[in-house]
Amino acid sequence: MRITSKMMMDNSLYHINNNKLKYDELNTQLTTEQKIQRPSDDPIIAVRALRLRTTYSQITQYLDRNIKDANAWMDSTEQALDSIEEVLGDITYYIEQGANGDLEDKDKAMIANTLATYRDQLFATANADYAGRTIFTGYKTDRQLTYVKDDPNAKFTMTQNFNYEDIRKETRISKALDISQVTSANISTLNVSSIDNPEYKDTFVLRLGYEKLDAGTPSLDIYKDDGTGNIVLSGTVSTVAKSASDPDAYAPGDNDAYFIAETGEIVMGKNVYAQFEGCDHFETTYSKTGFKAGDLNPVHYFNCTDNTDPANPIVYTSEDQKIEYEVSFNQNIAINLQGKDVFQHDMTRDIDEIADTVNFAITAQDKVNKIQTMYDSTTNASDKKKLEELLNMANQELDYATDRMNKMFSAGLTKYHNHQTTVSNARADIGARQMRLELTQTRLQAQQLTVKNLKSTNEEVNTVNIAVQMKEASSVYDASLAAASKLVQKSLLDFL
Repeated sequence: MRITSKMMMDNSLYHINNNKLKYDELNTQLTTEQKIQRPSDDPIIAVRALRLRTTYSQITQYLDRNIKDANAWMDSTEQALDSIEEVLGDITYYIEQGANGDLEDKDKAMIANTLATYRDQLFATANADYAGRTIFTGYKTDRQLTYVKDDPNAKFTMTQNFNYEDIRKETRISKALDISQVTSANISTLNVSSIDNPEYKDTFVLRLGYEKLDAGTPSLDIYKDDGTGNIVLSGTVSTVAKSASDPDAYAPGDNDAYFIAETGEIVMGKNVYAQFEGCDHFETTYSKTGFKAGDLNPVHYFNCTDNTDPANPIVYTSEDQKIEYEVSFNQNIAINLQGKDVFQHDMTRDIDEIADTVNFAITAQDKVNKIQTMYDSTTNASDKKKLEELLNMANQELDYATDRMNKMFSAGLTKYHNHQTTVSNARADIGARQMRLELTQTRLQAQQLTVKNLKSTNEEVNTVNIAVQMKEASSVYDASLAAASKLVQKSLLDFL
């Protein structure tokens, strides 16, 4: 094959250009510190870069947003639970003081008023929020757990579930002593035998979620296992409406069940009570119109219907509403606690019940004082005898009222210790989730560093090596130029 000078020159220029391209490529890598500038430079590096960048971006999202938000939400929850636990501790302290039998009724009345103040503070904390979203209301983060102001127009129909243990055996007075018409002026003509003597009766009481309910006769539906593992309706108990002022409101017959709307209670006789033994659960449906500030909103607790606007009723279903954050690849964590798992209606109703027993004891003491004053100021023997009978009846009622008040304070200790345990368990649950979150965060931080190193290794150049290669490329380029310059100095004429 004949080689001409032109062919040699063309080859030289071709190789000089290649050397220049190589030098330019190394210069670009050194300037940008990147191995490739476009996917076509190296498709394998490009594909791997896309995968590593996607992974790094996801890890960064988990660390910088999801985990931080989840941790902040749970921090807010723990702070709220800490405040609630502290309030419950104060309530327990004052109940313990009230259980002291040496205190006078007026002192216990002051304790009851103090407890009422703590009750309001208790559920004010229940409306705690994070970034404008309430933290104990499940998905309904735009609604408060309790009413923040009185709403006399709100009307709800609620279905509440109970267990057999929710029915309490209590001794109640069935005929309170009525001396409202007894005065010094009419004592001489008074027929003492016409005044009912206080009576005490063991009864079974089911306390509903609210007091001051709408009038009605709600029934109780009992559900039991049919023997095959299916829970079926096994019976229904009907109720009769009673007023709290009725003398027999707390003295039902053995086969009777009374519904007392004012106090939100169903009182039943022993045969009715026996029907609930061994049941899986039972439920009743009742209505309430008007809620006061501090009342728990039923939409967070019960299957209920908002009938405030009769033309547009709104149905709510009670269900678990877990707010979950994705905090790692295929790993979610629930960040919220629902109010129904922490705040129970009993927390306030127990305080109200203690206050009621204190007021009843004070009223009983006032009756004794009134009759005693009349007795001391009367000289008529016949009148004194009548007043003495009344005084015995009043003292009997006072003894019962004092005994029940002391029992309620003592029982309150157990109840609020249980409430504290519920909140403590909730705090432990949140703490366990935060520990899991911290472990996930630590693992992701290590993973982020690993992916970052892989990403750097895949995409970035070693500037020292590139600088050395550039020096080599520069030398090769200079050599190619020198060789080409030697070639162009000679032609065919030099050999003729």
